Amino acid sequence: MRAAPTSVAPPASQLHPEAPSQDFYLWLDALRALAALVVLFSHARDLVFQDFDGRWSLIPFYLATSLGRTGVILFFVLSGFWISKSVDARIVQPNFWRDYLTARLARLWTVLIPALMLGGALDYLGLFVLHLPAYQNLMGAHSLSGSIAERLNAPVFVGNLLFTQTILSPVWGSNGPLWSLAYEFWYYIWYPVIMIVISRKRSIPWVLLGLSLVIAALNVSVLFGFGVWLLGMAVQRFPFEPNITPRAKYLWLLGLTLLLLGTIAANGAAKAVIPDIVVGTVFAIQLAALRAARLPFPRIFAAVASFGRSASFSLYATHFPLVLLLAGLADGNARFAFGAKGLAVFTAVIVACVVVAYAFAMIFEKRTDVVRTQMLKFIEGVKPGLVRTRGAD
Repeated sequence: MRAAPTSVAPPASQLHPEAPSQDFYLWLDALRALAALVVLFSHARDLVFQDFDGRWSLIPFYLATSLGRTGVILFFVLSGFWISKSVDARIVQPNFWRDYLTARLARLWTVLIPALMLGGALDYLGLFVLHLPAYQNLMGAHSLSGSIAERLNAPVFVGNLLFTQTILSPVWGSNGPLWSLAYEFWYYIWYPVIMIVISRKRSIPWVLLGLSLVIAALNVSVLFGFGVWLLGMAVQRFPFEPNITPRAKYLWLLGLTLLLLGTIAANGAAKAVIPDIVVGTVFAIQLAALRAARLPFPRIFAAVASFGRSASFSLYATHFPLVLLLAGLADGNARFAFGAKGLAVFTAVIVACVVVAYAFAMIFEKRTDVVRTQMLKFIEGVKPGLVRTRGAD
């Protein structure tokens, strides 16, 4: 789910000693893909399979597919890194707010608007045309709550378009994962507003400050997520360069990675009762270690990093309505008990979602820069040649 900029790093020769290496950016891209897949696996397992029946042999599978909330936490930390990096580099520029808000809205709306339309169409098909039991939540899935039909109307669509889902309106249709986009958007606003208030590098945007306070008052839980998001900012702003040998850095990184995996596993086993801030802190420390170690990125995983950079947001925004429709068609009147047939359906659902997300990204997400250019031209008649590809990311 996250809406992050592209990750093309400057040449190594232009990097100052504390700047992240190009390999670090590739690791971040791969982690985006991993986070999106973790969320997908969690929802697909919930909608395809029955709940855990107590068999010890199934613990690894159910544990690995119970980490949807954890995937969102990872997205928040990664988002905090990328967005704070963008803000810190450009906050003193004369047209900061115009360029920054245009870039953020173009990045989000280029994916969100068609995702809302696609999700609404799939929900309408499954609910009103095929009348699938899954849409009535008759099969006990935990990812669904409330009436989908009541969330397919114009006010809810507009509420999601304006990033007020879970704040002023419910999420659109069945697409529950969209809750995090509202949180993300307001973090995009809060961070530069706070930095301006603290640094006084430019005049305080009183309207945005007031609006931020209203949003925080309407949904206090957004504040807790902001604490997780700021952990990514800390990794970006305060690089830790321990004076130890490269081998010691790798051992340190390995230990922290094992700690992260253990924390994630414990969180999945305990059904996400470990506070988000704890999981986010362990992940942020692991990212700091990864940055300090300058671990080479395995080129064999280049496709994973590429997918994370170009399509992880599309996968997050589109997967749930498609999972629900496909699972609803396959399940019939009940979710599958764990077995070969269920695994075949589960695998097919995962593959279909990834393929659709990639195609979706090539059609829509890939055009983010074009949309941003057109928005700037509409606002102030800016010539396309003056809009930099990564200018406000």
